[in-house]
Amino acid sequence: MDICIEQETQIEILPVKGVFILNGIPLFKSKKELDDETLKKVLSNFSLARGELVNTNYVLAFKQITEVIVKSMSPGINDPGTALNALDYLTELLALRMQKQDEQYLKNDDDIIIKMKSVSFGELLYQVLAPIRGYCKHDIIIVQKLGWMFKYLKTQKSVNEEYYKIMDNEAKNIISDAKSVIDNKADLEKINTIQKQLNLEF
Repeated sequence: MDICIEQETQIEILPVKGVFILNGIPLFKSKKELDDETLKKVLSNFSLARGELVNTNYVLAFKQITEVIVKSMSPGINDPGTALNALDYLTELLALRMQKQDEQYLKNDDDIIIKMKSVSFGELLYQVLAPIRGYCKHDIIIVQKLGWMFKYLKTQKSVNEEYYKIMDNEAKNIISDAKSVIDNKADLEKINTIQKQLNLEF
């Protein structure tokens, strides 16, 4: 930030934090052209590594929990208890993510100096739930747990009202997929109850 103040410029960091950066992909853009020395100073503030660490990339935690759920529901393991426990952790993480904007800003007084991107809430939720839907849509207990997750999250505070609409869309995807593979009338009644509790209209 000090560099931006000294150079009287603003910087936007282009890649989403934590993503793999391919060779030649631009890292940032500046409001004004920077000389070579300043450019080197700015680049020295980027931390690039081949390894993935949860303490520097929170999205990795979502990825790891999702993998636990998917693997535990695979035919070779078939351990719904582990999946249910992991869904509890996932719910807590999503509740925390709802407190975070999709973009972050560093300010000097009221002026934005640096703009940074995070994985959007919508993209994160989709990337987490798409594989879970694929592996768990046939299991009514997991579907019920997902319904409870959405019900809980909709009671939590969010920095962005759009997050609630995003959750409704993902809940609809889960219910639609579950209805497409579940034939048992009692199970379908449970799914319809979830749909009513979440006030979802198709």
